[in-house]
Amino acid sequence: NLSRMKYQEDCEREWPSDYFIKSADLQNVIMLPRIPGCKTAVFTKRLVAFHETFASVGKKTQGSKEKSTSVVWHEAIACRSAGEIASAFVIALGNARDKNHVILWLDNRSAQNNHWTLITTLVRLVNNTTVEINDITLKFFESGHTFMSADSFHHGVELEMKRRQNGCVYDFPEFVDVVKKSNSGNSDVITMSNNDFREYLGCQSQAKLRKSQTLLANMSVIQTRRGSKKMFFKKKTQ
Repeated sequence: NLSRMKYQEDCEREWPSDYFIKSADLQNVIMLPRIPGCKTAVFTKRLVAFHETFASVGKKTQGSKEKSTSVVWHEAIACRSAGEIASAFVIALGNARDKNHVILWLDNRSAQNNHWTLITTLVRLVNNTTVEINDITLKFFESGHTFMSADSFHHGVELEMKRRQNGCVYDFPEFVDVVKKSNSGNSDVITMSNNDFREYLGCQSQAKLRKSQTLLANMSVIQTRRGSKKMFFKKKTQ
């Protein structure tokens, strides 16, 4: 389909150094400890760990491929509400604060309210003086065509967990070490703390949305730009 074609074009393109282009996705929740074959670990309350991945897309840029970014935390710090996921995006984009352009490929499974929270958060971020980003572009896959570099990165994390002695990962620090050493160590790993999370909210106007009949489900590309509080978008037919 069209989104898959556009993604392949981005993968094959050689991007300038002022671009930060990734595919972003939350890995399936990790239950710790992970002890294969141990029923006690299955029926005992375990710690839930989260891993939001921003995996590199595109060919080498000026001779060196950029590292992916992994943001990790666990349920004793925060969960995965819309505001908490938006917080992970803000922290990850700290790695792109000196870039001029950010492009993020996302799957199309998240709830509408989650996407609105993320979008309005990015409007604030792109207008913040702490970053040099001029625009942030979100590109969405169509349903059923979402395999991307983040999925490959998650597979690498699973393989690294299986390589541990007896396939065991006992606690959160060990899981962080797994992420760091997976995929040939080609990732900057950021461990979130309580102070990194904010209660970001979706600030869209429901009245204006009803009047314009604007649906995120009909959009294929969304962009926020420095100096503007507007959201620019392309429909799936464009």
